[in-house]
Amino acid sequence: MPKRPVDPGVLQLQSLLNNPGFATVLTQRLLTTTNGVPAQVGNNAPHTRLARDVKIAEHLSALYALDAGLSAIMDRTHASPVEILSAIQQGGVSGEDTLLLARFARATWLAAQPFGASASAGISPIKATTLLGEADISQDSARVKLVASLVLAQMKDVQTGSIHAQLEKLRALLQDPAFARDAAQQLDAATSSAAGGTMLEAPDDTRTVDVDVNHEFTATALGSLYALEAGATALADRNRVTPLMVIESARNGLLAPQDALLLTRFINATWKTGQVFQGLDRIHKSDFKPAASLDDGEVASDLARVRAVAGIVMDALK
Repeated sequence: MPKRPVDPGVLQLQSLLNNPGFATVLTQRLLTTTNGVPAQVGNNAPHTRLARDVKIAEHLSALYALDAGLSAIMDRTHASPVEILSAIQQGGVSGEDTLLLARFARATWLAAQPFGASASAGISPIKATTLLGEADISQDSARVKLVASLVLAQMKDVQTGSIHAQLEKLRALLQDPAFARDAAQQLDAATSSAAGGTMLEAPDDTRTVDVDVNHEFTATALGSLYALEAGATALADRNRVTPLMVIESARNGLLAPQDALLLTRFINATWKTGQVFQGLDRIHKSDFKPAASLDDGEVASDLARVRAVAGIVMDALK
């Protein structure tokens, strides 16, 4: 059977995902939007971070994918966190939700890459989310399932409690450095080669990596781009439209409320991913909480970010 032709819009998006010039434009425009003044990039001194902490942050991307994906399923089904976590662990979520969770895992994994220890060597060519094969999707799903089991094991004391109590427990876990390190350790062990051990098995490892603050600005902006692209793909999956149609609607404020909310969940997931690369202490911030616990103002802020990125993307594709 001949392959279906690839939507040209998907190839255009894929080109932007791999375009360093667009990354620069995106960063400058988002900084201007955020600060209200022209971006000043280039005057920040480099600093160092422990390579071990960077590795921890890379693995935590799966935790933030789970948080946002769980929240997205709650938005639609009103099920409790424990019910959803149990379904994920037991393979009982629908095929649609399994794919949705994989989309979140893809977005946060991509968002981690520019921050990673190997960022200076460049990022491998990125595929548009809709072009991923079954092996890629299965790998993303496996990461979410593993971290769901880790979170569920910590929820026993609230498993029969209210949704509010369960979300407060999830907030406590998201803000717990010990849980973050343990989750990263287990994810590292699961994804590393059996030979040679893993970096996180050596708590006294003091190797460092150089970090350029300007690079972090770009990495943060790219996280929002990856959120938009993966989220638009998730909505295209659901609504039988193209990702570019979703992005155009997002730019113009024409998305249905539930669709706009889903895109904000992607933005929040990649934002959390970027925060821990800038210091694990950032998980103690008051807004570092389950996506389902965000208030209307916080969701509106994330939606403004969605629309800003959508506008920059559509301008680039004119």
